[in-house]
Amino acid sequence: MDLGPRSLEKYERTSLDYEEFLQGLVLSGMTPSQVKAVLAAKGIPYSEVVMDRVAERISNKLKEFKNRELPHDLLALYVDVKLVKVRINESVVNRAVYIAIGVDLEGNKSVLDYEVRDREDLDGWKSFLGGLVNRGVSRVDVVVSDDFPGLDKVISTLFPSSQHQLCITHMVRNLMGVLPDKEKEELMTRVRDLKSSRNVEEGKKAISSLSQLVQPFSPARAKRLLDAADKYCAFLNFPREVRHYLYTNNTSESFNSTLARFEEELGGYFPSLRSLQVYLYVSIEENNSRWKSRPMSVIRHHSYHLKQLHASRFQVTLDEDF
Repeated sequence: MDLGPRSLEKYERTSLDYEEFLQGLVLSGMTPSQVKAVLAAKGIPYSEVVMDRVAERISNKLKEFKNRELPHDLLALYVDVKLVKVRINESVVNRAVYIAIGVDLEGNKSVLDYEVRDREDLDGWKSFLGGLVNRGVSRVDVVVSDDFPGLDKVISTLFPSSQHQLCITHMVRNLMGVLPDKEKEELMTRVRDLKSSRNVEEGKKAISSLSQLVQPFSPARAKRLLDAADKYCAFLNFPREVRHYLYTNNTSESFNSTLARFEEELGGYFPSLRSLQVYLYVSIEENNSRWKSRPMSVIRHHSYHLKQLHASRFQVTLDEDF
């Protein structure tokens, strides 16, 4: 690797803060090219050797992150997969990043874990969700996900007492792709009926209405709506004030957009698996830092009621620390 000018060696010997400074730039969300620009503006040489050490330090932080104990009790667990492009050897290939975000009963939100795998499949979901359980996640009121085939069975096995909510936002996107333009306004009207339903019974009627609208254009999707009606209406088992946080997986989309930004800034793909790991950690830190300063106020306001429901669901007492 290019070590830069000779003055760099002297700089590295005399400045114990150099490595910390570079790490701070990376953790602030900068790509290598942006780090170089900042250093150049300050008249500071750039060292690939030190950047490698920074990447190694961040990789070690990720190992600590992935080995820590996770919270036992959650209001909501949002799970998703983000496909990214990574350069491995001489080829740019797809990799699946599994991500889990939790919201506790006080409205605190954080990235719990991630896993990088070759593809999204049921084995991946079993491994990823099983890892969450092994590290402590046990009592979750509702798991929110997209409608990946077979995932519902994995969730019901690992979280037998939890509700499973399928993302309504993704449902709408999928249905928009099969409906003609003239039916799309009616689709949104019926989706609003679903979101504003007073209870599960009303919600199922709204799902039935959606199924009837879709039937002439995609019988398979119409049938799936009916088969999964309980899972599209799970949010209706919760207080009205918090429902709009629970019927969509947009929380995961927020994290995915951060990772996608880095992918784009790096040229459309991550130059190595280690680079992907580094910017996964940066994405986790960026989102967790932002969320820590802004708890979900509506959930916090209704925390006592939500804790009562949680205690009833899992047959625990309110004085337990959750």
